[in-house]
Amino acid sequence: MATNQKPPVLVTSDQPEEERRFEHKPTEGLAPGTVHYLPDRERYLAWVRFNVSGVATTHELSRIETPILDKVATLTRAFGEDSPLVNDLLYKISSRGGEAVALRPDVRPGIARAFAMNEFSGKDKPIRLWHRGPVFRNVALKAGVQRQFEVFGFELLGELNPVLDAQVIQMAWKVIKNLGLEKMVINVNSVGCLDCRPEYLKQLKDHYENRQNALCKECRKYRNTNPLKLLACEEEKCVRHAKEAPQIIDNLCEACHKHFSEVLEFLDDLEIPYSLNPQLVHDIDYYTRTVFAILGESGERSTALFTGGRYDDLVEKIGGRPTSAVGVTGGIDRLVMAMQEQSIKPPIIRRADVYLAQLSAMAKKKALKVFEMLRDEGIHVIEGFGKNAITLQMEQAVKLGVPVTLILGQKEALEDTIILRDMVNGVQEIVPLSKMITEVKKKTDHVRQPFKVAAPLPVEGAATTGSHRMGKMSNRNNGRDKK
Repeated sequence: MATNQKPPVLVTSDQPEEERRFEHKPTEGLAPGTVHYLPDRERYLAWVRFNVSGVATTHELSRIETPILDKVATLTRAFGEDSPLVNDLLYKISSRGGEAVALRPDVRPGIARAFAMNEFSGKDKPIRLWHRGPVFRNVALKAGVQRQFEVFGFELLGELNPVLDAQVIQMAWKVIKNLGLEKMVINVNSVGCLDCRPEYLKQLKDHYENRQNALCKECRKYRNTNPLKLLACEEEKCVRHAKEAPQIIDNLCEACHKHFSEVLEFLDDLEIPYSLNPQLVHDIDYYTRTVFAILGESGERSTALFTGGRYDDLVEKIGGRPTSAVGVTGGIDRLVMAMQEQSIKPPIIRRADVYLAQLSAMAKKKALKVFEMLRDEGIHVIEGFGKNAITLQMEQAVKLGVPVTLILGQKEALEDTIILRDMVNGVQEIVPLSKMITEVKKKTDHVRQPFKVAAPLPVEGAATTGSHRMGKMSNRNNGRDKK
């Protein structure tokens, strides 16, 4: 097969060509839209994951994992038969049973299915969940876009209280602050509910009726079937018409109006900066009422680090009882890109408390037992059994940032002692193996620091209307910005 790609550079092997057991063939390369997570990048990924799990723990969220394979029928019910996510972006797989399945493009349908199957029956509401894992979308390839990417989310299900909308925004904002990211923009809007949205959609269709020839090809495609998508288009000619379109804020029913006003009240109380954006809608159609996004400094949708909102109808669509829900999803790869763009490097996370070095064959045998002694006591230890030179082992200990290195030579192995080196001040001493655990704990306990994040927003005790905000929301300059 002809190709314009240059053959890969081969790594020189010490093994003579005639001794190879297989005929050499160049690598097939990666599947389009995928990347290797190499150690240098993994440092960033690990730091983001660490902060995400810390926020989840502080807000008392329980982790849920849903299957990576989903039934196409389930996804169709969640997103709608006309959704591009179903018709164009699914990675469909042929199964033995003949039932259509696909790699999940989103985690929430799986969570909604768990609710619909009564997996949380009898639990206190709201159910507080978080998740992390890969999703797959067969998107067009371009810079910074992947077809397999890792996401995480914070989800609160079972209550309609507007304080929960503010709380998931608070969680996402806390991740942003913990990572040290600056100049991020929070956009918020309401897309109404099944009671008030139909009238607004009619107004949108009327607005675009005489403008369809001025729209891009994609917008013309969805003008009648899903006119909300036209508000999100970033084509210059479509942006102009979107700004002139009727605003849904002016068409909210009383319940949606009150709910959104109270969400803004809570954001004000938390001193979280936000901008009202009447054109903010999401690509996925299951959202209701509050929607929001955390964007890069430019404010373009392509820079979104978080998207979220209410999905009060999703569980019912999947086959369960009506269940109010709100959540936020963040892209781990996009957060890493944002950190790199702002020259933010993750701190070196200490992987262990102790490094165990050895100097001879006899010491290596004894070190195996010492290693198990440390592990049995819950002490995180990394060993250098694969290295013989003490200089290489000590270099690794320094690189790992451990506070203590234990050195076992032949003399120490014979005398049941070990050298304990304090890596902070360089002082070392010989201690009996019988006292090793005690001495190690003395040296390591004080350097174990817990992860700290801000206290979560309480759900009870706040009841405000926020009606004074709503009168300003229909301004043509994107309403009132709270910064």
